[in-house]
Amino acid sequence: MTRQHFVALDGLRGIAALLVMAHHIGLASGYPQIAPLGFLAVDLFFVLSGFVIAQAYEPRFADGPVGKGMGAGRFMAIRLVRLYPLIFLGLLLGASWSLIAGDGNFNAGSAINFLLLPTLLGGATMTFAFDTPVWSLAFEIVANFAHATLLWRIGRAGLAVIALLSGAALLAAMIHFASPSLGWETRTFVVGFFRIGFSYVVGILLYRIVRGGAVGEWRVPLIVPIIVLIAVLHGPLPPLWAVERGAVITFLVFPAIVVVAIHQRPTGRWAAAMTWLGQLSFPLYAIHLPIVTFAARLIVNQPAAARLPLWILFVFVIVAAALALERRVDLPLRRWLRPRLVKRGGGRREPAVS
Repeated sequence: MTRQHFVALDGLRGIAALLVMAHHIGLASGYPQIAPLGFLAVDLFFVLSGFVIAQAYEPRFADGPVGKGMGAGRFMAIRLVRLYPLIFLGLLLGASWSLIAGDGNFNAGSAINFLLLPTLLGGATMTFAFDTPVWSLAFEIVANFAHATLLWRIGRAGLAVIALLSGAALLAAMIHFASPSLGWETRTFVVGFFRIGFSYVVGILLYRIVRGGAVGEWRVPLIVPIIVLIAVLHGPLPPLWAVERGAVITFLVFPAIVVVAIHQRPTGRWAAAMTWLGQLSFPLYAIHLPIVTFAARLIVNQPAAARLPLWILFVFVIVAAALALERRVDLPLRRWLRPRLVKRGGGRREPAVS
């Protein structure tokens, strides 16, 4: 498989980010029936990340850190430059609101979140209280390091064993805690390793399998995986069949969606829409929750008739803010940081990986 850009995967990532935001809005607005399983989109992010990172970088890991190859240090510098600026902005927004609201989260324990370290002591209930979605980004950075140092060296059989063991541990944790929403709280923090250990490694496996030609093209219209993604994250409210649905979605549906999307080559307006969604996905995911929390505090005291229009307005505000931060703050900052923090190697242009 030659290196290429998967526009359909970008679009799926954007739709998944919107569903995560919809889930949080549903909880904050008192309408939990809105995308009640939206939190599972995190597992789709992990599969997508494993696939895209493998496709973009594994050939360069194999070349080694000399010449045109890439060592783990340079790769991690690239990933931190890509991810940390918006993570920092999301945490800063959350910390500012926490200080203003006086919700008790503004303390020295939560300050370590800016170092991408979870808050596990001092009676904390959330690992990243200022901006909860950062928990998954911190785990992704850990997975990136494992990928650059170890996972790229492991063959398909070894990766399959890692995925199976992680999946078994994740399923056991879902049953034990009677929920698939795991990893973001201090009491389930360790389960985050099982979540990413399964889904990220499955993403790598899909790349290896597709690269080897073991999976033929699934000629399915792009609208089908989009509809399936939206549909499976709706449905009856948890805890009704939450564990069973979570397991099926995580272990079967998300990998199948990615396999279908890999073979999509959208053009025209479809390509433009998928590209736009891809550009929106990471900034939206990184900053939406502090704004949703602020909006909930503002809207709760408004007349009932005004609440829905206000929430719709805030959706547009969050999307606009995410795009503005990406284009006006994050992108210029990354362009400034990159030559200062990332050593040049081989004169090759780096793949655009979110």
